[in-house]
Amino acid sequence: MSVDKRSRRNLGIIAIITAIAISLSLISYQYSQYSAAQIEEISIRDTRSNAEIQAYNLGNALASKLDDITSLIRTIGASRAIQEGDLSVAASILNEAQLATSDLVDFYMWLDKDGRIVWISNLNQTAYEQYRGLDLSYRLYFSEPKATHNVYYSSIVDSNDRINRLYMSYPIIGKNVSAQLDPVAFVGSSLGDEFRGTVVAGIRTDVLGRHLESQISPNLEGQVGLIDRTGIILYLKDSEYVSKNVFGVKFQSFLQSLGSETIRTMSSGFKLGLQGYSGSEDISINGKSSFVYTPILLEGNQFGVLYVIAPYTQVAEVTALVENQKNLSILLIIAIGASAVTSAFVILQWN
Repeated sequence: MSVDKRSRRNLGIIAIITAIAISLSLISYQYSQYSAAQIEEISIRDTRSNAEIQAYNLGNALASKLDDITSLIRTIGASRAIQEGDLSVAASILNEAQLATSDLVDFYMWLDKDGRIVWISNLNQTAYEQYRGLDLSYRLYFSEPKATHNVYYSSIVDSNDRINRLYMSYPIIGKNVSAQLDPVAFVGSSLGDEFRGTVVAGIRTDVLGRHLESQISPNLEGQVGLIDRTGIILYLKDSEYVSKNVFGVKFQSFLQSLGSETIRTMSSGFKLGLQGYSGSEDISINGKSSFVYTPILLEGNQFGVLYVIAPYTQVAEVTALVENQKNLSILLIIAIGASAVTSAFVILQWN
């Protein structure tokens, strides 16, 4: 065999080995890319699923807690002491109720038929004397139950002591004198009902927020927010936006700074949540995050929307590890390919 033919054959063998090495490198690279994408997607689904479970559990826990308070003020309003105006016994009942729910409720208040304070729990005698008889008839937590004879849930209220609170109130309803004298005539009628005041539960929004934060699993890095049925922010870790509307200029400007897609996604989620729907979407806050929202229903009526924002921190960590592994695999294949080509070249030279 001539030298030229032998050289062409050797070059051909080296070319084949080189092509195999390059092909293996490309296959390895593509597989690494696919594996990284799959691992990232699994991590995203896991974080989103945990956030959805967390939001669902938080929403149910909050609804259950507020339902318990509603049942309590309804029971207090129907008690004999309140109905008959027995201050000493009623005060004891309200104080006991406040102690039993002190993890969330700041105080319970009894307003008479004219909207004046009869008793307020969690106050010393000096403070009580200051507030006793104070006219609160202009507050919605008095006027709404008076007009509807039904439970009322307020939005955020700047109280007389300059503290933001959420109020829940229930009317005190008794039978008027005519109904007591002739009960048969008023059977099945509400005409015999007499409005005698309201029982009110006051909840500090910062305490409500800390309560929600304490319920978040330590395994989930996220933040929780709460808005009322009109979109007013009841709680947000960044207190600058508390009492602002999520559809108002200030909060929308904040969302706009995060990008057009984020503002569109979150605004749409808030609207769907206020319509009674749950959902989750990806947004860009502190990197890529999951935005999960769920409605809060009290006695079948919309109270508000609770939402959780969970960043994909584990996704970034997993992606970085996969990327390092992928780069190492590529370097190893290149090294092996180069070694194979070099070895083949040397052996062919020897022959």
